Amino acid sequence: MDRLKSALRSPTHAYKEVRYSQSDDDERGSEVSTEESLREHIAVLESNIWCLRMSLLITVATLIVVTIFAISSRVSYVKAAQKRSIGSDPNGFVPPEIGEPPRWKLFDKTDPYYIEEDTFESLDKTKMVIKRLKSLHNSSNVLVNGNFANWKKPDGSVGKLPAYYSTISYRQTYIIRSFHQMHCLISIAEEYGHRANDAASQWPSKHVAHCLNAIREAIMCLADATPMTYVNGFAVGHVTDDQQFMCRDWTALRRWANEPVRGIRYKNLAPEGAKYDNYTEIIPFPELSEEEKSGLA
Repeated sequence: MDRLKSALRSPTHAYKEVRYSQSDDDERGSEVSTEESLREHIAVLESNIWCLRMSLLITVATLIVVTIFAISSRVSYVKAAQKRSIGSDPNGFVPPEIGEPPRWKLFDKTDPYYIEEDTFESLDKTKMVIKRLKSLHNSSNVLVNGNFANWKKPDGSVGKLPAYYSTISYRQTYIIRSFHQMHCLISIAEEYGHRANDAASQWPSKHVAHCLNAIREAIMCLADATPMTYVNGFAVGHVTDDQQFMCRDWTALRRWANEPVRGIRYKNLAPEGAKYDNYTEIIPFPELSEEEKSGLA
């Protein structure tokens, strides 16, 4: 009876000790490995998504900054263009900052372009003064270098301003307006000095009339509203004495024009006492002193 009971209990005892087979353990290990692999992939994906989000955020922020900078630069340029004073170049050839901003300027006898009041009392004095002024001025021209200015035509349309060619080197040049006005002032002074001393100058009457009109145009274009008076007593001296004027910087414009990349310098080959000037270009562009660069010597 005892053996029978023992035989009946033994299967139950064996079943309790062997709960899982080897295949069951392998399946469970595989499931755990798969879950860990998925977690790793998910972690990598989450990291990549975070990096993409940060990259997108940085890109958007950069675009916003660049856009703001571009808009700000454009607005500043437009405001600067609107604030430019009369005399700056609106046609895109001379940079707008050249000669700016306007500043107070006193014109007196120390100015190298000053014409002494006794200049026309003799022909010799006239010739001496005119020679000095021509040396100071030297040139009204600059090289275009392919940078063509805009041209506001009489009908209001806009084109490109054609260049004209220098007679010696056959290079494309423009004349700067204020330099031409200075040339005209010198030409008028030369003509008057000769006529005042019963002599004929090299300038034909039509050229003198042209130069008078060029000066008139400058006066009317500027429309200078600055009030003046006799500050040293009524009728003492002149109404322009000892009063500063708001002006653009002439020397800055001269320095820009005298840079070798665009400058043109001339030499007068006419012998002493000749009736007519005979100018030729100085090539290559010469080395200038600081005063020559500024048109002051």
